Amino acid sequence: MGRKIPFEVGDLVTYDGSNQAHITFTSHDYITVCTHQWPKEGTLHGYAQVNVLVYPDDWHLIQPRSSNG
Repeated sequence: MGRKIPFEVGDLVTYDGSNQAHITFTSHDYITVCTHQWPKEGTLHGYAQVNVLVYPDDWHLIQPRSSNG
């Protein structure tokens, strides 16, 4: 457990070429990064996502970005 989780759910990030990515889940075991999201009718939240599991050894590849606000 000892490693600090460097991100929170909702943080805007850049990952694997996606400049529109954001964090969707965090734990000490892995973080999930949403790299693509699009509207989709008939789904629970009205959209579909591509989420990538990123293990602690690769957390350094996730770059924080600030919002436009």
